[in-house]
Amino acid sequence: MDSPVFAKEDAPNIMIIHSYDLCYQWTSGQDEGIRTAILESYPTANIYTENLDSKRISEAYIMSTQKDVFVDKYANIDFDLMLATEQNSLEKLFDNEYNMINAIEHGIENDEFYLVFQPIMTLDGSQIHSFEALLRWNSSCYGAVSPSEFIPIAETGGQILELGDKVIDMAIDFIKMLQKNQQKVSTVSINISVVQFYEADFVSNLLAKLKHHQINNAMIQLEIIESLMIHSYEMIRSKLEELKANNITVALDDFGTGYSSLSHISNLPIDIVKIDKQFIDDILEDKEGKLIIDTICTLTKSLSLKTIAEGVETVAQLDYIKKCGCDFIQGYYYSKPLMANDALIFIKNHQQPQKML
Repeated sequence: MDSPVFAKEDAPNIMIIHSYDLCYQWTSGQDEGIRTAILESYPTANIYTENLDSKRISEAYIMSTQKDVFVDKYANIDFDLMLATEQNSLEKLFDNEYNMINAIEHGIENDEFYLVFQPIMTLDGSQIHSFEALLRWNSSCYGAVSPSEFIPIAETGGQILELGDKVIDMAIDFIKMLQKNQQKVSTVSINISVVQFYEADFVSNLLAKLKHHQINNAMIQLEIIESLMIHSYEMIRSKLEELKANNITVALDDFGTGYSSLSHISNLPIDIVKIDKQFIDDILEDKEGKLIIDTICTLTKSLSLKTIAEGVETVAQLDYIKKCGCDFIQGYYYSKPLMANDALIFIKNHQQPQKML
């Protein structure tokens, strides 16, 4: 199993041990003896930096499982302070994640993953602006698994690149189905993971795929999350500019929950800001949430960006969104996520004075 790909300049403090379940954030001043001990015990280890906290590794050998798994979320565990029962619990946690990783690989090989498509509507619900492609998994082992559960594991387990590529392929298939049925829609929006976006050839591979399938670049919109902005800002900006130059629009997803500053937003070549569902959920009771929504709408208008409110489910929520000047809404108020054939029927029921695909 290949570990996730990280450029050294983007993640200089990451170590990956292929024969071991943990990734450690290393500290400065490593004892060279600890490094030697690791390499003796784990001759297949790939060490990307040379700064290891010896106290943190001293008892870690007992956790070795030879599973070839990359799990960075356990980086801050201090094994010296763990009781035996806690170690056993952690081993079970590793086992669960390892089993899930194997199930994800099985799911990719056996086409257990599929897309559903949620319409993004004009405020009055009369027109479809676009569809968001949402990944789903019906596992032969676990049944229906939530994306919030399997996507983080796919990212740490190394399958997210293959899975992300599969999502793009399935979204293209959906667009081709619409073309075959002579249906109109502006864009199909695809979620892109941080690991996927950081791939050096991500943009070139995407453009090549669209050209191969004769898909107009303007039919594709990419959704990226705020946390992408934390590292390598200039690299991200360069990729976004390349996408924009090739007529691919970009939406900043879950805005308000992450780390973006107003200066970042104003300097990035993005087209759409999506207001996170958590602010919509409490819009009637939470004054702070209202203030955030008002601020986002005011900011985006000043920057000539469009806004999409996610998770709109009630008339009261819709009424407030209208008052704020939001451009589009997404949520169960107008439609749940739909299978491809049901999305086609939904399109046929909504007249859209837009260009043909």
